[in-house]
Amino acid sequence: MFNADRAFLLMKHLAYTFQDFKSRIERYHGRDVSGQHDTEVYLEVYDLVNSDDSFPNQVQFKPIISEYLLEWGGMYRWLDRTKKEEISEVIVNVVDNDKQKFAKIRSAAIHSENDLLEYDQDIKDLYTILCDETFVPVTKKMKRIGRFGPTATGKLLHMLAPKICIIWDQGVVRGPNELGEDGYAYVSYLHEKWKEWDKVKEDLVRLEELGGDPAQEILKRHSQFLVKEGYSDGTAHEPITKLLDETNYGPSRPSLDGS
Repeated sequence: MFNADRAFLLMKHLAYTFQDFKSRIERYHGRDVSGQHDTEVYLEVYDLVNSDDSFPNQVQFKPIISEYLLEWGGMYRWLDRTKKEEISEVIVNVVDNDKQKFAKIRSAAIHSENDLLEYDQDIKDLYTILCDETFVPVTKKMKRIGRFGPTATGKLLHMLAPKICIIWDQGVVRGPNELGEDGYAYVSYLHEKWKEWDKVKEDLVRLEELGGDPAQEILKRHSQFLVKEGYSDGTAHEPITKLLDETNYGPSRPSLDGS
């Protein structure tokens, strides 16, 4: 069983103020034309897969694997992009075998770190199953059987359950914070990031006299930012969990490949 009392890490450089949170996200998006394309690809796949809480069908899984994981997520460096159909088939089968658990975390109503506790064990179990899944063949450069791995697993869980799961890369999250890469470490990471979200909301309430929900106010302002910067026409938006991923790239933002 997952022990929530032991699920806390000391991650470095979390954004505990609203201004720091906002600045990091704006720096993340402050890139050249290729960076804008990255954001547009993410928004396109996210909106396609998450227009409602129904589980993605076979058609929707194709862009998750090809456009989101292999291209946007850079997983073609480990998973052979010429084997998209095979990879998609394996992942769909894994998800189908635990569809009830995936559906549970996909529909999760998470507003604060405390809400996460109910889903700890399910996330840990699903993470472990996906992470250890193997593929043959993988890229020609690799001589051994390749597993799906922690980075791809975090990305896939985020797209399948964007109300709760957050991306974690080796170069930006696990390496600098000296985290493990198993399911226990991933759930612990989620607790730290949702704790960060709670602190940011508290700081915004302290700074301003808000008439409503601080979470909705932050999301509204970010959507306006995406429109202003030309990433969206106002209909697309990024979820809270994507913003919490973007704050990992500050205060001095590493490159997207983690170098």
